[in-house]
Amino acid sequence: MKTQKTDRRSIRTQRLLGDALIALLLEKRYDDITVQDILDRANIGRSTFYEHYWDKEDLLTSEIARVIDGLDQRLAVLAPWDIRSQHPSFSTNGCPKEPAHCFSACPLAIGSRGQGSSMQRIAFTMRIKPGTEEEYRRRHWQVWPELLVDLKRAGCQNYSIYLRGTELFAHMEVDDFQRYLEIMAASRASERWEAQMSDILIREIEPASGFPPVLEEVFHLE
Repeated sequence: MKTQKTDRRSIRTQRLLGDALIALLLEKRYDDITVQDILDRANIGRSTFYEHYWDKEDLLTSEIARVIDGLDQRLAVLAPWDIRSQHPSFSTNGCPKEPAHCFSACPLAIGSRGQGSSMQRIAFTMRIKPGTEEEYRRRHWQVWPELLVDLKRAGCQNYSIYLRGTELFAHMEVDDFQRYLEIMAASRASERWEAQMSDILIREIEPASGFPPVLEEVFHLE
């Protein structure tokens, strides 16, 4: 990201641009949004935009960081402990160390829906090629912001991937599994991520479903 200016005028400009991007994301897909769309919505000139951001990806990354910082500040006030030090799967910014992708990290196996809960729990397994463990980790340190946006838009949350040797176990929660599949199937970011991961992942799918073998949930404690 570009180094953010901290004077009052620059902060106001950054807010206008961030708000414009968020408003546009509620109306259409991230891939369909152009810098000009953001400029028109924020009523800001192109040269001013590039004084603050390299491109729309830089703006999105900055907005995500701003939201995370805000959550960190709230947690610091509300909680007497540091959640990051209590949970090894969280990084220093409070986010999961290895956020997930789809479909490469989500050719899905169906879990179950919690009793009295509207969320569906989804669990599945994958494998990676021997010797690619570090590369798999590296690629997940910086999952594309546009992919994270599509995952959230599809109702995905609490998504974790665990690595042991070359074996992967993934778990997430979704609002509606079928809707999730439909949205991610149309995601250009997901399609590009899947293509990028094709040199690492070993896909094992069931011919009938096109997805990995289903994992049956046999125990859950709320």
